[in-house]
Amino acid sequence: MFKVDWRIVPFYLLAVVATWLVRDHVFFWDTIQLGSKHAHWYFDNQFAHFLLPPAIDSGHPPTFGMYIASLWLLFGKSLAVSHFAMLPFTLMSIFLLHQIGNYFLGMRNGLWLVTLMCVDPTFAAQSLLVSPDVMLFTFFLLGLYAVLKNKVGWLMIACIGLAAVSMRGMMVVVVLFIFKVVFDTNRPFKLTFLLKQIAPFVPSGLVAASFLAYHYWQTGWIGYHEDSPWAASFERVDLGGLVKNIALLGWRLLDFGRVFVVLTALMLLFQQWRLNNGFTKQLKLLLTLNAIALLILCPTLLIYKGLLGHRYLLPIFFLNHLLCLYLIFQQKKNWQLGLYAMLFAGLLTGDFWIYPKQVAQGWDATLAHLPYYNLRSEMIQYIEQENIEFGQVGTAFPAIGERKFKELNDLEIGFARVDLAKDKYVFYASVMNDFSDEMLEILEEDWLVVKEIRKGGIEVILYKRP
Repeated sequence: MFKVDWRIVPFYLLAVVATWLVRDHVFFWDTIQLGSKHAHWYFDNQFAHFLLPPAIDSGHPPTFGMYIASLWLLFGKSLAVSHFAMLPFTLMSIFLLHQIGNYFLGMRNGLWLVTLMCVDPTFAAQSLLVSPDVMLFTFFLLGLYAVLKNKVGWLMIACIGLAAVSMRGMMVVVVLFIFKVVFDTNRPFKLTFLLKQIAPFVPSGLVAASFLAYHYWQTGWIGYHEDSPWAASFERVDLGGLVKNIALLGWRLLDFGRVFVVLTALMLLFQQWRLNNGFTKQLKLLLTLNAIALLILCPTLLIYKGLLGHRYLLPIFFLNHLLCLYLIFQQKKNWQLGLYAMLFAGLLTGDFWIYPKQVAQGWDATLAHLPYYNLRSEMIQYIEQENIEFGQVGTAFPAIGERKFKELNDLEIGFARVDLAKDKYVFYASVMNDFSDEMLEILEEDWLVVKEIRKGGIEVILYKRP
């Protein structure tokens, strides 16, 4: 079925080397819960329970945590095993990006899509984390490839995988279903045609419905409940909040260098329209696919307060890149390389976009966070050398809580949630968005800096009460 193009081998090697280099990185950001805490539950309890306990149950199918825990049982619980658990999905993503690139851009240009995605800050950053979004994105690419090539079996597998990873994955199945119907519209629309369209999606629908029904039967809720730690993120917004979220979505689509991609695509589309060149069948297909993804995936992100993380938009980022590249390769050859170089350089700069500390940033969506791991380790070593009790040190997400969930070292000690009225010390890092402007001002003006270390735009500071 699959034909190997040896030109892609360097990208496979890049993925292997990158995974090896980050094999000791602690769990970071949302992966602390979605990867480590979920996996610990199944590993520690030897898979005695199917559902997660309420404190860490975010309503998604627990497949990802089970997957990591299974590999811990086979190869030992370690950070290296956790990171290499992602490698098969990263490699498969690279392969599928190449295949999809070949389909839309031609056999000579398919690798350009792989290259561009490798420098996309969010895809690159997520690929180096123990993240369920790596798995979700791979299944999305597999589903898209299966639709394009009319591979019913692979489409069925992709959709089951999506439904088993998360509720967002279930929504991506809807995107694939609508796209398949649109893609096959040249065929006679009969009852048999409709049944053939629905058939590959039935197993994933059963997986999703069965899990959600069972979860509701056991817990009484779907998605979230009022007492969950992330309930605030699911609060409905008013009209003003909706407008704010629309603006935030626009920012996410342009963030970390993607402004070059979006503006180039809009400029080339306008040129196509102005010159009355007409849109090719493939261009119409790409525009339709982008529209379907936006209409299906974005509304739920816009009506709630805290669901506009960059990683949620990874399929949309990819489709934007694909559309832009398609438009570039419709231009004259002497323009193509220059336009591509601009996109490549623009996305490459995205990993250096670091906002002022008063502006919340999606640190799990950019390689800019990478210095944090060594800085964190150095600061913890200093705290231990100075015999400072971890319970006396306040901090914010993602450093709160037991170290075992980040380092996999069975240490149940950890930093407390910051409380300036009680804490003797405060551990601050640039990657923490939960320090308010007022708290930062108090720390900078009134507290003593015990130790400060910086690297690559990231700072880590240990403050002491004066």
